[in-house]
Amino acid sequence: MLRRYLPKVALSLGAVFAALLGLELGLRIIGYDPLGAWLRAKGDGRPVRISEKEHLRYELVPNAEFSLWRTPVKINSHGFRDSEYPIAKTGRYRMVVLGDSIAFGNGVAIEDAFSEVLERSLNRRLGDRVEVLNLGVGGYDIIQEVALLEHLGLPFSPDLVILAFCTNDIGDFTVNLQYLRNLEQLKSPLYGLRAAQFLKVFADRLGALAAILAGTTDAEFYESKRQYIAPVAYDSELMGMIGSVRRVSFTEHLFGLVSVPKGLAAWWSSEAHVGMLEYGLAWLARLRDAGRFETLVMMLPWLEDEEPWDVVYRIVAHEARKFGFPVLDLSDPMAKEDFATLRSAPQDRLHPNEKGHLVIARELEAHLLASGLAEKMD
Repeated sequence: MLRRYLPKVALSLGAVFAALLGLELGLRIIGYDPLGAWLRAKGDGRPVRISEKEHLRYELVPNAEFSLWRTPVKINSHGFRDSEYPIAKTGRYRMVVLGDSIAFGNGVAIEDAFSEVLERSLNRRLGDRVEVLNLGVGGYDIIQEVALLEHLGLPFSPDLVILAFCTNDIGDFTVNLQYLRNLEQLKSPLYGLRAAQFLKVFADRLGALAAILAGTTDAEFYESKRQYIAPVAYDSELMGMIGSVRRVSFTEHLFGLVSVPKGLAAWWSSEAHVGMLEYGLAWLARLRDAGRFETLVMMLPWLEDEEPWDVVYRIVAHEARKFGFPVLDLSDPMAKEDFATLRSAPQDRLHPNEKGHLVIARELEAHLLASGLAEKMD
């Protein structure tokens, strides 16, 4: 009986082997090697590591060199993606940029990141009198951004702190923690095979989607972020805006069965998520008052018009002004350029390309000069 099925089993195994071999060869021909690029990173062998500093969760590895989105990345000795700067003041007006993967510069060379473009342009105009330090870290939320300022940014004695705020900075998911959890698995010789990497990346993306969907309920988010959520129900104007988002940010049914949140805008219909924004801004205000530096909240738009982003931007501006922060809303200037021409990839509504970073730097420079930057430096 067994002999009868052996040829069929062998044929099936042969077909699977041939398919995997074809996949392996095809992936090698096109240069597919995402996990290998991470594992060959210089430094201590990884671009990010679990942080021992309170509230950060993870941090960039000082002196690491790696590739991200086919772009070379080098982290300086202090642990941020930028040139080397002395901690002691140099006599130049010093700006510190906080933010997530947009400020970090995902998908663009460091010289094309808006912080670098801004620094070069201001120094040409004002005579080499400005430093702009880029403390952006991919995946950071508002709490991590402010915590990084406290731990890493304040020792540089900034004159101005720019919070480059994006609409996903009130969430609770980042692929960097997933990367750290998977690091031991990735050290297996198996992942020298491109087919194994392909299957691993595919499985991780499915897991990421499941994690995002699982974390959309207020109860789960509140439970995981309880210590970082300020009450907001006292603010009737804010609650009215949250209600406006709530009315348009939910799709009625999924496959005709259940109602589910519609995209990132649904976070802005949540008192818990907006409460985390208020907590983070209140913390930033305390650091500002103690450190006597100026602060600017720069609103980076989601690169599309489909969801109720105009209300979301009003929420951010409302919360920022509550704590005395000036606001630079880039939604209109970037929309005038056509969002589609600013995306790093056609389907990427988050990360701007070189043109997008140039627009950000241009608008930021105009705002700073109009606010009397030159006079403040004298």
